[in-house]
This record gives sequence, C-alpha cells and structure tokens, in this order.
Amino acid sequence: FQHLDSAAKGYTCDIKSSVLMMGPTGVGKSELLRIMGRLCNCPVIFINTSEVRPSGWRGLHITDMIARELNNGVSIERLKYAVIVLDEADKITKYGCRLVSDNNLDESYDMMRDIMKLLDVGHTLHIDNGVNMSTGTPNIVDLPVDNLLLVFNGAFQGIDDIIKRRLNISRSIGYGQRAASEESNVMDRVTADDLKQWGYIPELIGRIGEIVVLNPLTSETILEIMKTAKGNIVSS
Repeated sequence: FQHLDSAAKGYTCDIKSSVLMMGPTGVGKSELLRIMGRLCNCPVIFINTSEVRPSGWRGLHITDMIARELNNGVSIERLKYAVIVLDEADKITKYGCRLVSDNNLDESYDMMRDIMKLLDVGHTLHIDNGVNMSTGTPNIVDLPVDNLLLVFNGAFQGIDDIIKRRLNISRSIGYGQRAASEESNVMDRVTADDLKQWGYIPELIGRIGEIVVLNPLTSETILEIMKTAKGNIVSS
C-alpha cells in the first residue's frame, strides 16, 4: 500500500525497507508480485540472483537487468517506482558452506553489499542505456533508488531445520511426527537470527521490514483450486 500510495502521489518514503517472501516452490510468490505490479501500475523487474554477479565480478550485474527495461521502452520515470524482485534470493548464500573468507573476498558477501546499495536512501544507480550515436559515448541514465521497492523471493528450503533446532523441536521419524510437522509451518516463526545462520549479513537483515511466509499447498487447497478457479480444469 505504501508503495502504491507513493507512486500515485509522487512522494518519497523517508524510511526505506524491503520485503522478504518465503515459501515452497509453487505456492504463488511470483504470481502475487506480478498481480501487485498490475494493481500498482508499476514495472515489476524479476532478477534471478543466480544469473547476476556483484560489481567487479565478470558477468551480468543488477544494473544490466534494469537497463533491459529501458531498452524495452519503459521510461525512467516509471522505473523510479519499480518493484525489484530478487528471485531465488535464498541462493545468494550457500547455506551449509563457509560463507565469507577471512579477508571478506566472497561472491555472496559482495552480492549482498551490492543489494545494500538498492536500500540506501540517496543512492543513485548509473544505468548504461546503450551508446549515443552522435558522440559515440555511453548513454548513462541516473536512477535514484529512493522509491524502488525491493522484494526478496525464495523457497528457503532447509531453513526450517535451523528454526527447529532453535525451538528444540523433535525431529523423530515416524508417521505421527511427520503429520504433526506438516500441520504447522515452522517458517512462520523465522527470526533475524535464523536468517543470519542462513548466511545473510546483519546489515542486510536490518533492512528487511516485513517477512511474509506462504504456507505450502495442501491436497484440499489444490482440489479447491481445480474445482472453483476461473477456467478450472474440472469445468473444462
């Protein structure tokens, strides 16, 4: 709502924070964001974090993905209120592996530092928008990040083990234990400390304003979708 309001009235929010969405694959995280973009009438830019590299590393950077929108005809004025979706955000870190070397030279660490720039009020991205044909020099467009909405999106498969260890929940094997585990989604109880164990740096965690947890689809939910959704398969 805050993003929609600021985009409609053209003001800048003084406090800049992001949203983290987590839930199993297929529950509709990306589709929710696409629908929200249509409701807000603002560009929604999906950036797969496994396809981009931090500044100074060889490969595509986040700014290159945003530049594609300019090449596709999206004006810089509309881009100022874009929703930047960092897809597969759980893959930024390598959970279970050593994250940062002794001298802090690590791709995951550098990527998180790059993402932090998108959350710094007053920071400006310099977007390469091709070459000026008359001068032969790069055509650089400035994009302030103040009104961008940053959304982290990922399945975070395995973070439930971190949460269960913290809550001292039994991991006993058996039908009854498994049924009880499926009944409650422990991701609902995720904390900043859990994200730190996952590998996120504290500075980035501190900029996450909301954590939205989507429950996995149950058999009953899937059946209801098949029977009641518009153009559903049963009616067809």
